[in-house]
Amino acid sequence: MHGYPGADGLAADGAHVVSARRTTNGYLAGVGLLGPEPTVSLATGTTASASVEGLLAPTPSQSACPTYTTLLITPPNETHSVRLATGSLCDLEIHPVVPGSTGRGPNT
Repeated sequence: MHGYPGADGLAADGAHVVSARRTTNGYLAGVGLLGPEPTVSLATGTTASASVEGLLAPTPSQSACPTYTTLLITPPNETHSVRLATGSLCDLEIHPVVPGSTGRGPNT
């Protein structure tokens, strides 16, 4: 597995509201300062993860945060998705898939 999952905010009626911006690093997670996007091989019993981050308040360029109730997450190079109930965040970001369950690369 390599790259970024899709992460889209959906309204209660299922309408698309926002797509997460793809970034290698954020405030709390990502691939780390020293590495490119890793390729993750998943053997039985192993885990890969990616972190979604955002802000609780609008950025100076936003007048308000988008409102959505669900995140639609799609693994890289896949077509099946999972829906997760969530609260809204401003400046929504998704980071690349990394080995393990923390969404953090070894140099983060």
